Amino acid sequence: MWRLPLVAISFAALWLSTAMASPWPREAGERFNRAEFDAFWSEREGHAFRQLTTREYLEIGVGPALTIGGQLASVTQLAEGPGYIHERDGIVEADLFVTLHTEGGGPNASAWQFSGGLPTAKFDDQARVMGQDSYVGLAHLAGLSHGPWFTTTQLGARYSLGDDADQIRWNLSAGVQSNRFMVLLQSFNTVAVTSPEPTGVDFDLSQLSLSAVVKIRPRWRVEWGARVDAYTRGVTPGQSLFFSLWWAT
Repeated sequence: MWRLPLVAISFAALWLSTAMASPWPREAGERFNRAEFDAFWSEREGHAFRQLTTREYLEIGVGPALTIGGQLASVTQLAEGPGYIHERDGIVEADLFVTLHTEGGGPNASAWQFSGGLPTAKFDDQARVMGQDSYVGLAHLAGLSHGPWFTTTQLGARYSLGDDADQIRWNLSAGVQSNRFMVLLQSFNTVAVTSPEPTGVDFDLSQLSLSAVVKIRPRWRVEWGARVDAYTRGVTPGQSLFFSLWWAT
C-alpha cells in the first residue's frame, strides 16, 4: 500500500519544480542558463523518501519574437521502510520548447509556448518508478512589471503521448528586485484531467516556493530557497531545499 505513494512523490517533486520560462523576449543570441540542485524529502509512518535532483535549464534568444530552450534533469532516489530499501538513479526529464512572444517591448509581456518531452519512464517489476512519457504542450505566458515589482503567470495544458494522465498547469511568480538582490514567491500547480493507463502517472499537486537571488557578478546570480507541498492528491506531501546558479552570455 505504501509503494505507490512513494513512487508518485518522485514525479511530483520533479514536474512542478522547474524554472518558469520568461514571457519577455531575450536579445538575439543571448543565452540564459540555470543549474539547480534540489534536495527533496518526505516521511510517513516509518517510511521515508529522499531525492537529489540536478537540473539544467536553458533559454536562447533567437530574435525579438522567438525564444527556444529546454531542460534536462537527473535524479538519485532512496526509498526505505520496514523490510525494504530502494536506490535508483537516472535521467527523468528531457524537454524542449519554443516561445513565440506577442508583446514584450515594455512593462507588459505576453507569449505562447509550445513544448514537448522525450520519454524517460523507467520500470521495476512492471511498475513505474521514475520518469515521464512523451508529451506535447501549449501554454500562455504573461508578465507585468512596475518599478521593482513584477509578476508572471503561465497557464497551459499538457497532452500525454503515452500512459500518463493529461494535465492542466497554472504557475505564478511574484517578486521584488533591486540592482543586486531579488526575492521570489512562486506557486506551481497541476491538475490531472484524464484517467491514466495502468502504468501511467495521475496526481494533483500545488507547491509554494520562496527564494532569494543575489548578483555576484554582472551576469552571474546565486539563488537559494525552499519549496513545500501545499496540496496533494495521489502523492505523499514533502518539502525541499534548493540552490541554483544563473548566468547569461
